[in-house]
Amino acid sequence: MATSVRSTERIGALAVLAGVLWFVPVWEGWLDGPAFIRSLGMVASGFTFALLLHLILGYPGGRLRSRVDRTLAIAVYGEAALVAIGLALFRDPFFDPHCWNNCTDNVFLMSSLPGSRGASCSRIGGSPSPPLPR
Repeated sequence: MATSVRSTERIGALAVLAGVLWFVPVWEGWLDGPAFIRSLGMVASGFTFALLLHLILGYPGGRLRSRVDRTLAIAVYGEAALVAIGLALFRDPFFDPHCWNNCTDNVFLMSSLPGSRGASCSRIGGSPSPPLPR
């Protein structure tokens, strides 16, 4: 009985965390929300898939039983962490030409890496190039 309660708690906590992260993009798109919450939403949204995969592979006890399951979960969590760190440190929303959710805030930004030629030209004093026709 005690082991089934612990496994139920483990899978339940995993499910609740996945459910919370499912709605993190709403934090990122909060129009007049605090910059920290919007930036946190941008970074945390990548972990939704990793948690859902962990939840599916670990059902019903919450533990990853096989070596393949553990390796896959570690790889997906690692990829999510790497992308989250990259977004947090280097994504300047102002220079994102395809921005639709959070176009102004990233409180974790260490160095801006503009993604477009026009943005980089305007930063060094040149005139930005005109937009390309669609």
